[in-house]
Amino acid sequence: MMGLPLAHMQTLGQKFRQAREAKGLTVEQIAEDLRINSSYLKSLESDDTSKMPGDFFYRSFIRQYARVLGIPERDYQSEIERSITDQERLLEALPSQVPVRTFDVPPMPTVGGPTRDDTRRWVLRVAGLVLVLAATSGVYALWMKYRAWQEASPVVTRPAEPAPQPSAQTPPPAPKTEEPKTEEPKTDQPRLEEKKPAEPAAEAAKPETSSGVRLVIAARETAWLDVWQGEKRIHADILQPGQTKTFEAPDRLRIRLGNAGGVDIDWNGKAMGAPGPRGQVVVMEYTPTAVTPIVLPATPAKK
Repeated sequence: MMGLPLAHMQTLGQKFRQAREAKGLTVEQIAEDLRINSSYLKSLESDDTSKMPGDFFYRSFIRQYARVLGIPERDYQSEIERSITDQERLLEALPSQVPVRTFDVPPMPTVGGPTRDDTRRWVLRVAGLVLVLAATSGVYALWMKYRAWQEASPVVTRPAEPAPQPSAQTPPPAPKTEEPKTEEPKTDQPRLEEKKPAEPAAEAAKPETSSGVRLVIAARETAWLDVWQGEKRIHADILQPGQTKTFEAPDRLRIRLGNAGGVDIDWNGKAMGAPGPRGQVVVMEYTPTAVTPIVLPATPAKK
């Protein structure tokens, strides 16, 4: 049986557009419903992955868009598998970050002179020792950098309330002198009651602000993450690529990232992207209505 011509084979983006137009919806309507930037949905319909924030979000946007349009999973499963395969190949192609140092080691003296097999064993042992020392040094340097980063965390303290000042003793009130009572003239007209002033209207109720903070932090690269709720630290760990963490609080959350450019943050359903450049340490505070960066104190130079 002959296959269909290539002109009749639809791409995934064409399927998305055809299903959306069949439902009579616009890209902006679906983007508002999903809380996704409309430019990302337009890129899906154009089969353009260059503007996507990352492979993880690209696969997530495909699943959410297909679920809204009623597209079955078999129509986009191949694209999901292709994205995962490309990401694994990219990670395998990255060079190792552990430096390998070589040292010149003089040959060991022997009575009858070293043989070729003895020299080969000696070289293999020395090379193995060098690799172990290099790996140990790298892990120790990483651990010391992480501890220094934790110690540099700013601690938010509330200023102490001033002690109440002793109030000066007030002199006793002077004795009141009774004034002579005067009789009011009697009249036949009824006495008019004094009208009390109208009470001021109650203040209008203040508009309710949105309550609660919800953060979704997705890692594209290895990053350190500390999270505080008020004065209490609720999380301290290293995020691996592809890992996602969700945190919620009624009033505020404060986070500290060791690789700000390696993560993407969703704040109360709004995609905020990366909070800083790659490799930078940042501290951010999130409330229900605002996002505030916190400047880290300068580290004093060691003498």
